[in-house]
Amino acid sequence: MEKILPESKMIEMYEMMLKIRFFEEKATLLFRSGIVGGADVPVPYSASLENASIPQVDEIKDAVRYVISYS
Repeated sequence: MEKILPESKMIEMYEMMLKIRFFEEKATLLFRSGIVGGADVPVPYSASLENASIPQVDEIKDAVRYVISYS
């Protein structure tokens, strides 16, 4: 005899399958994206050291090129 699932269980299973499908399709985008941030140091008082601790234009460009190269 077949077991009939309640409607709530069917909805839960459907939602789970949608989540799995979404993750499988979008996981590569999530894992290849990057974060451009400053160095993991306290912000120094010296202007030249402060500039060295934050991302520079060239570093940002390189990070964007890296992410785009995988699309």
